[in-house]
Amino acid sequence: MSAQHNNKDDFRYYYLKCILKDSDDNYYIYDVEVYKDEISVMIEGMDYTYIIINISSEDPETDNAYVNSPLPEWVRIDVNKALDTVSSWLKELDVVVCREVIDR
Repeated sequence: MSAQHNNKDDFRYYYLKCILKDSDDNYYIYDVEVYKDEISVMIEGMDYTYIIINISSEDPETDNAYVNSPLPEWVRIDVNKALDTVSSWLKELDVVVCREVIDR
């Protein structure tokens, strides 16, 4: 996967199409959008269900993620696992992703 960007000071916008599998082997397509300092994950068929991740290039320790709306337990677990995959992809794009999902 390749991304076009001139330097790290440019605003970032990337779009990824991902697949999430639940414990019953059901598959869901979800979109990952990266714009400036936010990542949003939108799962098809689940309205208003997404994850926002704050990205800080200066201090990755302060990065945080939270689930914006209530999710079934398996989605919480699998989205967290999926973030590992997403973060490995995003490393190629010089983006730091926190794996911890925090309910608020």
